[in-house]
Amino acid sequence: MKYEKIDDCPNDCILYRDLNVDAKKCPSCNASRWKLANDGSEKVGVPAKTLWYFPPIPRFRRMFQLTVSAKELTWQARGRKKDGMMRHPADSQTCKMVDTNWLDFGIEHRNLRLALSSDGFNPYGAVSSKYSCWPVILITYNLPQWLCMKRKYMMLTLLISGPKQPENDIDVYLQPLVDDLKVLWDGIEQVSNQTLSVETLEEIEKDDAPTSLTGEKTFARVQGLPKASGKGNAPAPYKGPPENRPCWKKKSVFYDLDYWKFFPVRHNLDVMHIKKNCCDAILGTLLNIPGKTKDVVASRLDMVDMGIHTDLKPTAGVKRDKLPLASWNLFVDERKIVCNSFFHMKGPSRFSSNIRNLVSVNDLKLGNLKSHDCHIIMQLLLPVAIHSVLEKPVRYTIIRLHYQKKGFSRRK
Repeated sequence: MKYEKIDDCPNDCILYRDLNVDAKKCPSCNASRWKLANDGSEKVGVPAKTLWYFPPIPRFRRMFQLTVSAKELTWQARGRKKDGMMRHPADSQTCKMVDTNWLDFGIEHRNLRLALSSDGFNPYGAVSSKYSCWPVILITYNLPQWLCMKRKYMMLTLLISGPKQPENDIDVYLQPLVDDLKVLWDGIEQVSNQTLSVETLEEIEKDDAPTSLTGEKTFARVQGLPKASGKGNAPAPYKGPPENRPCWKKKSVFYDLDYWKFFPVRHNLDVMHIKKNCCDAILGTLLNIPGKTKDVVASRLDMVDMGIHTDLKPTAGVKRDKLPLASWNLFVDERKIVCNSFFHMKGPSRFSSNIRNLVSVNDLKLGNLKSHDCHIIMQLLLPVAIHSVLEKPVRYTIIRLHYQKKGFSRRK
């Protein structure tokens, strides 16, 4: 299938398409479209950054041309068991709402329901730890659950090159895909989609738990937000009272889709990704791994501002501030005990990665952990490793957190 290479601004401001297809410099930040040589001259014809776009429409047409795949694409309407149980995304409230609100869409069984997933990864492994490449995967929910997550049916639609992650400017790169989704929605083949995000939506709870906002209420709140993109166009940091701090930085590009604001669930959280972040943070803090520990001066000052453990306030030093010892800080001998515990742990075949290969006893750290490794460590191994080195309140808090994560992962 064909693909498109779209030049983009190195500061993530614009894509050189539509009105800017012939531009040589970014109209927003004035950065050159071309890569710069060592002497500062432009390498004309060599883009500084490129987006790879794989249009999904031709691939959907190819799927409907094949007898087997065309039949499978109607499974959610004809072959799905409908008994009120949640077995498939087609049983969700969102899909039922779409069929109710758009009757023409729900009657045609061949209309597609899609999910969008994206996450960053380092294609060079341990060679370059700073490079971040972002693929955007399209998943077809018309297929049965034993097929929709197979590699054969997962469509790579965008490949956002590095070296830096797009962060808040990912909407710039999603625009070609959103344009195609709008064409599908208005054309013969209609599409409804959801997004799956590795970013966590945070809400600050005070006295009572916040009420959930509908898509229409959220859409009304983000209407007046600026749409400036690019690393050089970041909004000024907020300096007002905390209670008036805005919750959003931008209006999402998905609100350009007519149906997006009506969805009860617009974003989903990746539980395994959250669990991996928690595992990395806990291990980094307990083992005091540079760059991964969360026990730093800023976090201690935040605790003082919240009135928590004010006795652990950093003290000024000659070269840097000093952190008083806390109950979660481990001495070198205690860290050795934790690392040796992991080093000598054994599990059944194919239970997880070989934990021995992930532990560096000399450096007193764990590295190269995959999502499943963090899942096993959080639920089973870490409570054993910290049993003899941490005080009971800290140990019980970590173990309760593990049981909570285990409850999230348990099927009901």
